[in-house]
Amino acid sequence: MKRYVINLAARPDRLAHMEREFGRFGLTFERFEAVDWRALEARGIHLPRNAIGHIACSYSHLDLLRRIGAGDDPYVAIFEDDVLLSDDAAAFLGDTDWIPPGADLVKLETYATMGYFRRRPASTHAGHTTHEFLHKHTGSAAYIVARDFAADFARDLDPMTARHKIDELLFSPRCWPNPAAKVYQLRPAIAVQEMVLLPEAERQMPSDIGTFTKEFGWRPDPRQQKKYAGPIGRLRMATKGFRDWLKMRMRFVRLAGRYATVAMFMELVPFGTRTAPR
Repeated sequence: MKRYVINLAARPDRLAHMEREFGRFGLTFERFEAVDWRALEARGIHLPRNAIGHIACSYSHLDLLRRIGAGDDPYVAIFEDDVLLSDDAAAFLGDTDWIPPGADLVKLETYATMGYFRRRPASTHAGHTTHEFLHKHTGSAAYIVARDFAADFARDLDPMTARHKIDELLFSPRCWPNPAAKVYQLRPAIAVQEMVLLPEAERQMPSDIGTFTKEFGWRPDPRQQKKYAGPIGRLRMATKGFRDWLKMRMRFVRLAGRYATVAMFMELVPFGTRTAPR
């Protein structure tokens, strides 16, 4: 299976990091140059300041998906350049026999956000299982995509008009070219972004999206600042954890009603074992 890593020309440090990660398993990858927001500006594509990094990231993924859609490989693995791989990742990055038949997307990472899945595994391999998504999810740093899905998905999609982050586009049923698309999660995950796994003090790769946003002169949304100001705002902040928990439980109940004949579960997808030093 072909493997791509999306990497900015200005970040050779991240490229070296990915070479070390794949080198642990004797695996190689092809570098795909990420879209720099400055290049979009030079082409006359003017980006909203509060979404500049995310839109540039979306263009990078969509450009690569178009290449994959025009290629010959039935499945291709895509990685962003700040992921860490589990010790058994190689078992899933060579052949494709473990991928569920007819799969369009297989998410390889965990983003430490709640997911909602079909309980019965679609496949089992090397101590891991794949489960079908029943709701949208977050994160696009490591996934496998089918050629036909890549071609259909990227053909007419414009990040400027979609106004969504690439993960919200890829892993949201309303954005799929085929509503019956088969999208799965590998569990435990074999990849995780450094910013998700490690506390801020231990991170060595700052977010490029955050850097772009700061360079472009982003300012906080005054509506959000007002929302959390004053006594009412402090109450909102103090109760946010409970309200988020309640929202997740209510979503589970709604999904259980929608998929009344499907056994399902919700969880924060775990990351596999990693003994290699950072």
